[in-house]
Amino acid sequence: VAGEMNSRYLFLHSGTGIVSIKKGEAPVVPMDVVGTIFRVIPYTSKYNDETIESVKLSSNTALVGTVAYDRGAGTYKGVNDVNWQKFPTVEVSLGTPMSLDGVTSADNSKGIYIAVAATKEGAELQGYKYTVKTDKATYVFDAMDKVLAVEENVVKNVTLNLDKATTRMDASTVIGQLQYVGELKAEH
Repeated sequence: VAGEMNSRYLFLHSGTGIVSIKKGEAPVVPMDVVGTIFRVIPYTSKYNDETIESVKLSSNTALVGTVAYDRGAGTYKGVNDVNWQKFPTVEVSLGTPMSLDGVTSADNSKGIYIAVAATKEGAELQGYKYTVKTDKATYVFDAMDKVLAVEENVVKNVTLNLDKATTRMDASTVIGQLQYVGELKAEH
């Protein structure tokens, strides 16, 4: 764990709608709550001429969405326990691509941050994978047969050595498909 936040003082959330407040009742507020922030730390000794454009975290379980936070009780129902928005993928696109020039270890890399929704205490996400897209290739770190531990209000380091990716797809070999949809006829 790279760092920890005091959950009693620092709630990482934002309201997602209007809350109806009735006298004598604690409001139940729909919130986007951050449970874990993954600090992805990529590095390589083979592909140092590339720049990272995006990092994606995917799971078989919802990673982000809306949870129900009960301010009075100080508790919430996790994203998988409520029937609101939920998504199994979080992608961070870098406005300024991250150069891998000289980034040969986790020690001299920079972090790319991915926020994941809060879960019930002790809950784990079933199956996950990281996808790192550079200007020259896409790297997949597949762990869909494993569990991803998440917690409340913590930052965790995730080191990704691009040299050891499960799959590397060179951008020059990825070819699109053309589909014939009919003849082009010019009519005057």
